[in-house]
Amino acid sequence: MRKVCIFAAAAALTMAATGAQAQGFEWGAKAGVNFAWITGVETLPGGGDNIGTGFRTGFHAGVFADKVLDDFFGVQGELLYSQMGNRYHRGDTDHKNNLDFLVLSALGKVYPYGAASASTSGRR
Repeated sequence: MRKVCIFAAAAALTMAATGAQAQGFEWGAKAGVNFAWITGVETLPGGGDNIGTGFRTGFHAGVFADKVLDDFFGVQGELLYSQMGNRYHRGDTDHKNNLDFLVLSALGKVYPYGAASASTSGRR
């Protein structure tokens, strides 16, 4: 797993370094809101069920780099911090599961009408 992370980071840095000078390279920031919950029924000692589950409102934020490879294909790398989890009531006690992640993703992009049409402001 560590080797995969190192390889992905090296590939993203290489893409960023070579793409920064090339046409069709874009980068930026992204952010949004997460409404996350974990589902499932847990049996409590004594036969009671876990009731009163709820969601956790969190956020995600990070950076992305987008590189057009040719007229029909491109790649995008992202590094995001994301907050997820849930809240639940067990017995007489309220609990929270706070799950915070650092997500590194690589996306392949297809432009069926060509890369130039993806960057124009008007729809066809």
